[in-house]
Parts: sequence; C-alpha cells; structure tokens
Amino acid sequence: MKKFLSTATWSLLAFLFVPTSLILASWNAIPGDAFYPIKIGLEKTLLLITPSALWQSSLQVNYTERRFEEASQLLAANYSSILAAESLRKLNDQVSVASNTIDTVSSPKKQVELADQYI
Repeated sequence: MKKFLSTATWSLLAFLFVPTSLILASWNAIPGDAFYPIKIGLEKTLLLITPSALWQSSLQVNYTERRFEEASQLLAANYSSILAAESLRKLNDQVSVASNTIDTVSSPKKQVELADQYI
C-alpha cells in the first residue's frame, strides 16, 4: 500500500508539473515570445471555467491591463513594428471584449466598479 501511495503521489506531481511550468514560463510572455500562445490559451481556458459574468468581467479587465503592459513593453523597447502593431491590435480587441463583458454584469453597482477598475 505504501508503495502505491508513493507511486500515485509522484505520478500526480509529475502530471501537475507540466501545466504549472507552462503557467510560470508564460506569465511574462509578450507577442513574439514562444510562450505567448500558451499564455493566451491559458487565459481563454480560465475564462471558459469561470462560472459568473462578474468574475469573467473581472478577468477581462485584468487581461486588458496585461495587453496594455505588453504593448507598452514592446513600444518602449523598440521591438519590430510588426510585433508592436500586433500588440496594439490585441489591446484594441481586448478593450472591446472587456467593455462588452462588463455590460453583461447584472448589478449596476458592480458594472460601475468594474468600469472604474477598467479606466
């Protein structure tokens, strides 16, 4: 029994190591980085499993802040104009998505709070 628990524990740790490593490696990725698509995929996955419009709106506001930081980094570091333009396009798309998601929140008070955070 002890050997089974040890094997099960190590198997679980190995299973969780890969996604955890991907999350950590992609955390600060910007457009053009190898881990950037993983970062976007993880964000989309988190949105899919988020149960309420309020939480989804909060995530969208946070993602808008991330896209803004990415664009700022690319522009400040004089990255290629193609990557900077892609980052600005992603920011623009994210702004639209966040605005639309805030509108789906049923509580006007929460909408105002999210809009204040967004601004």
